[in-house]
Amino acid sequence: MNSVNNATWLPIEFHFEAQTPWVEWLKYSPELLSDPFFFNSIEKMMFEPQGCLIKRTALQEVVARARGLENIAPAGIIFHISRCGSTLLANVLRHALDSPIVLSEPTPIIHLLAPVISANRVDIGVVGTEDLLPYFITLYAHGAPGAPRKVIIKCHAIALLYLDVLRSMWPSTPCLILLRRPLEVLVSMLSKPSGFMNLRQRPVVLSSLFGCSELVAASMRREEYCARVLGRLLESALMSDDSVTIVDYENLNSNNIYEIAATFGLTMPPSDASSVRLTLGAYSKDSAQNQTFSDDRQAKRIKATYLMNQLTERYAGECYFKLRAREKETLERTARD
Repeated sequence: MNSVNNATWLPIEFHFEAQTPWVEWLKYSPELLSDPFFFNSIEKMMFEPQGCLIKRTALQEVVARARGLENIAPAGIIFHISRCGSTLLANVLRHALDSPIVLSEPTPIIHLLAPVISANRVDIGVVGTEDLLPYFITLYAHGAPGAPRKVIIKCHAIALLYLDVLRSMWPSTPCLILLRRPLEVLVSMLSKPSGFMNLRQRPVVLSSLFGCSELVAASMRREEYCARVLGRLLESALMSDDSVTIVDYENLNSNNIYEIAATFGLTMPPSDASSVRLTLGAYSKDSAQNQTFSDDRQAKRIKATYLMNQLTERYAGECYFKLRAREKETLERTARD
């Protein structure tokens, strides 16, 4: 329920489509962000029968409200290329005894990094919107009882294009990049489009984010578009330094998840705790955890067409295997130590 005693005003969206950018606020406690995605929880609260408190302000209100609070950096940042276990990881980290605030693909963050996504035009006249990010995180860290809480960010996939921005903003924050075979991701994204696939019909956005002309963006087939985007994300991941942890989907097991939690400074319950086992065994995007997880890697490879294989190999294969080699080197070095 949204009518908790500990509710506070928190920004839930940044809007850049108008001449004067503005912020949308909701009065709630970030403890209620328990769904697989940020927008799932926000929608639930906004449509509660008893209603909710919403207001709009100028961007400067974010700075004004965070001023005077202890500045809090994220305890960890999760990057990914989609469909590679990031939602499962975020769900498990919510069980940490530290009661962290897990922001799973929050639209405010990606809109601050790339206002063009919100505005659908490049001439929005807003410069340095990413400078609001530390204030946004600080507000969420202080928004729940027992503040400040640790904050974990699970980014949108395209936030990988802004890896250097987030790293320079929080150089001491541990970062993780989750991968998966590009072919498996492509098959999954074509079967159930979401995330960056929804940007395909917005050539202005594609031109800004991925550097292709609007004409090229509008004429690409779905398969080519997806393969190109995956290649661009993997290229960005490859530019990260060795302090960024690389984990492939096939290596994302309970042991690795607990190691990631430790890297983020979180204290986890025993791995055989019933709540953890339930989350690990459930389909990660099911809020009710009624659907059972099913390993679909082989099925996706079988479903892939010759064209899909060719395109992922052409645009994403080289970067992916270089990243896998980096992951292997890290694992071998850890084993020696």
